[in-house]
Amino acid sequence: MKIMVPGEVRIVDAFKVFPATIAIYQNIVSFLIDVVNEHYANVCGLPSQKAMTFIERLVHSTSTREGMTR
Repeated sequence: MKIMVPGEVRIVDAFKVFPATIAIYQNIVSFLIDVVNEHYANVCGLPSQKAMTFIERLVHSTSTREGMTR
């Protein structure tokens, strides 16, 4: 397989997006920590996969279930 890369492509000022990306990441992690802390008694004894599924069901909405909001 031959990979071709244009020689004149440059990313200029790409570092400017990092503060916004980091802020979004921190908000998401903070939200998830709050959810887990609030429901810790229900999560603490579950295996990893079941705990993850339990938390996902708390935070994600579906057509038949309303998720949490902050």
